[in-house]
Amino acid sequence: MVDPRVLAQGRGRVEIEEATPVAGTVRLMTDEPIPVKSLEPASPISERLQEIATRRPWVFPAVLLAGAALYLLLRRR
Repeated sequence: MVDPRVLAQGRGRVEIEEATPVAGTVRLMTDEPIPVKSLEPASPISERLQEIATRRPWVFPAVLLAGAALYLLLRRR
């Protein structure tokens, strides 16, 4: 972490090259880093569920429908 007094004096700053801006992008500059959840490693279960949902998107609605049907069948007994 950089000392705020060093930043206030203009030392410790990173020079950003002025490149041609890309349409639809915004340059975000802050003193503090912004935490992003997508950069944190996901749990193995979450990764596996995401993989299943990507490959076979019909699986989750089918499981929910089967669960609802099972509930209705067992409730009548």
